[in-house]
Amino acid sequence: MRSIYVLTVCLFYLCTANAKTTTSEISLRFDTDIDQLDAANQKKLKEFLSAYSVDADLTIIVRGHADKRGSTSYNLNLSKRRAAAVTSVLTGEGFCDIGIVTEAFGEEKPINGDRQNLTDNRRVDVIIQKHDIESEAELLEKQWKFNKKLQLSAAIIDGAKAITSSLAQSPVAIGPVPNPAGIASLA
Repeated sequence: MRSIYVLTVCLFYLCTANAKTTTSEISLRFDTDIDQLDAANQKKLKEFLSAYSVDADLTIIVRGHADKRGSTSYNLNLSKRRAAAVTSVLTGEGFCDIGIVTEAFGEEKPINGDRQNLTDNRRVDVIIQKHDIESEAELLEKQWKFNKKLQLSAAIIDGAKAITSSLAQSPVAIGPVPNPAGIASLA
């Protein structure tokens, strides 16, 4: 019976969770060996963020990158510092750091696979995923309808159990059925 309960809870969340996600992205370019945002990039980032409320249900992904110059470990650390600089601006603007995912790729994910495109590869990509969740009233209405269906299902299951139990307890005649009218067999 517990497995039926777990299944119904899972079905409820699958039926009622109706979140729509919209995604926006911006790329910020960096000069060679620089890990801080210049004034133009700060302005560009703040304008991009102005479309979002700090209390909205957001996931913000910050991905730091570097070009191929320098060692692999140096470029990875440089891309981490670049991502951290952008994350610092995000939290300074009031966005919660719990909703921010920071990733660093160094030189491993160049634009269009082109490691020669040095300028475009010195970047931080900021991806914002906004989750539009149904209103509480809509969710409560769905929950009410689901509970009604669940109650009906439970009543059907209980009825089937009662029928099965009564059949198990009543004597059933086993053997040939008598033919009182003397009807000829079709066999």
